[in-house]
Amino acid sequence: ADKYGVLVTNTWAKVLDLTGYLDFGRIIYDEIFEEDGAPDLQAFFEERDPDQTAALFANMVESIVSFASDPVGLHQRLEELAQTHMKNSVMPIHFITFGHVLLRTLLSVLGEHIFTKEAEEAWQWVWGMSNKSYAVLHNAASSSGS
Repeated sequence: ADKYGVLVTNTWAKVLDLTGYLDFGRIIYDEIFEEDGAPDLQAFFEERDPDQTAALFANMVESIVSFASDPVGLHQRLEELAQTHMKNSVMPIHFITFGHVLLRTLLSVLGEHIFTKEAEEAWQWVWGMSNKSYAVLHNAASSSGS
């Protein structure tokens, strides 16, 4: 966890150096709406203000980065956010799709010389923790009828 956390934190710092916080969120937003982007995510965001959505994306990535070395803390943070996501009909598959968009965006912004295979593996690990946590929370809520 520590090794991956350091890689994620370092690559995130490079993203911020290259694009800035809100610009990175806007790049993710644009990636979702590309022709071959993420149609299953577009419906969630097409009626929302693009700048507010970009800020939401940047905040989400920043939050995940801040817990990159703390899987328990990440799960607790997702517990706080899960109810809002579930009220908006966000399914676990949407987390997976967003993760693909995030990885594509990181590669696009950083290039292969910075977003190495090792860095990609670290981001996949951290995002995978997020996916698993959300799936557990979602399934528990579905089972209890929430």
